[in-house]
Amino acid sequence: MADENQGRKFNKKGWAIILLVVAVALGFLYFKEKNGWETVKTPPVRQENSSEDKIKNVQPAPEALEVVPDEDLVSEPGREAAREGVKLYAEQKYKQAKEFLEKAAEEGNADAKALLGKMYILGHGAVADAKIGVSYLEHAAGRGSAYAMAELGKLYVGGKYGVEKAEEKGLELIHKSIAGGQYYGHLAMARLYETGEGVEHSIEKAIEYIELAGERGYKYAAHEIEKLREKL
Repeated sequence: MADENQGRKFNKKGWAIILLVVAVALGFLYFKEKNGWETVKTPPVRQENSSEDKIKNVQPAPEALEVVPDEDLVSEPGREAAREGVKLYAEQKYKQAKEFLEKAAEEGNADAKALLGKMYILGHGAVADAKIGVSYLEHAAGRGSAYAMAELGKLYVGGKYGVEKAEEKGLELIHKSIAGGQYYGHLAMARLYETGEGVEHSIEKAIEYIELAGERGYKYAAHEIEKLREKL
């Protein structure tokens, strides 16, 4: 009799536990469906400096950086130091570039002094100061640097970077640069015709000047012309 009563108690207790487990399981499944639970997945490890990151971090060079003195056209004196400074500037190693350019400028290199002026205008490796930058460029232009004439001319026509606008003076400098036989003045005129600053906007004229620059040694002429023709 005692065994029978014990069995009944066990059956009641066992069924109660089973029902409780089933109820909990059903409740969990209902809650999961209702709240949209999903299995948590570990996100893939993202490699630093991936090709995607490199693409995103690549910034196009500003328009102001597109023209530097041509290493093959840099004149004496101080030519070697000037060429090294130009190379470092193109690599955006401004502090090192400034040291070489200052050395070349002290030796009397006009193109080095012109690029130093541009660095002060843009604040590259130096505190931005339009007054100092223009002074460097004007001195270099007075020493016959066709590069300085073209860059200073663009600055005057555009009236940018804190330089007071003076279109007539700027165009005169650019034409003087063109007369020097190098390509810097032709590039400057091409930019003006492309943007319509100081002259009537004309992509055709811009292409003509880039072609002339190419004839005088500008190695990116074909690429520039292709880009301009896309705008016609």
